Amino acid sequence: LADLDKDLEDCKVGIHRVQSELHRLETRRQHLEKYKASLWALRSPIRRLPNETFLSIFGFACDTNEITSKSLGTMPALTISSVCSRWRCLAKSLPDIWSCIHI
Repeated sequence: LADLDKDLEDCKVGIHRVQSELHRLETRRQHLEKYKASLWALRSPIRRLPNETFLSIFGFACDTNEITSKSLGTMPALTISSVCSRWRCLAKSLPDIWSCIHI
């Protein structure tokens, strides 16, 4: 009977160890899936467009920047510069989109 109790305890310890390892592997898998998704976004075709193309598009999109008290956030130059750090940097480097503001 003592041997049976020891075997049962060994099984419990083994199950706990396997469950801990399973939890560790699940956590690692989730982390790797998130990392893969973030890397996949970097392969997006829009990231391969040259800066000059973006600058031309921004110029057309910001033909008229109109500031009203109701809708400051709809000004194209502000919207474009809020998309991502690359677009913000490009928008800041293009004075044409900021020089024609109608109030």
